[in-house]
Amino acid sequence: MSHVFERALQDLRYALRTLRKSPGFTAVVLAALALGIGATTAIFTVVNSVLLEPLPFPDPGRLVSLREITPQGRINPTVQTQNFLDWRSRNRSFERIAVLQGLPINLVVAGGEADQVNGLRVSADFFPLLGVQPLLGRWLTPEEDLPRAPVRVILS
Repeated sequence: MSHVFERALQDLRYALRTLRKSPGFTAVVLAALALGIGATTAIFTVVNSVLLEPLPFPDPGRLVSLREITPQGRINPTVQTQNFLDWRSRNRSFERIAVLQGLPINLVVAGGEADQVNGLRVSADFFPLLGVQPLLGRWLTPEEDLPRAPVRVILS
């Protein structure tokens, strides 16, 4: 077994002598290793947080996403309102069904300057479906899902 370690130590010494003789090549090799290790770390971090870590909600494995597919085979970016209401009234498989739609919102700050932020239009069951509680105030009520109901805003 000591023969294996001696051989490895000899190889390491040879590699160090070779790298010392050509500093330009050594710099390129070290830069390539640093970039490769950095890129691999960055990609793993993204994959880990997006795919491997569970969602920060109770029972994340029980959440599903439903979408409409047109007769031409394209996925609709939004579900038609009447279809959602039909799904909700005929639901026998899910504890809750909620709808959300991405929405750009213009936010005006105290100085009068407007800024566009990402928002969501959601139904009343959205937050209870995720199992989260508000820090202040309350969530939406089913009455606020009705047409012509006053608009409510929840900040997060």
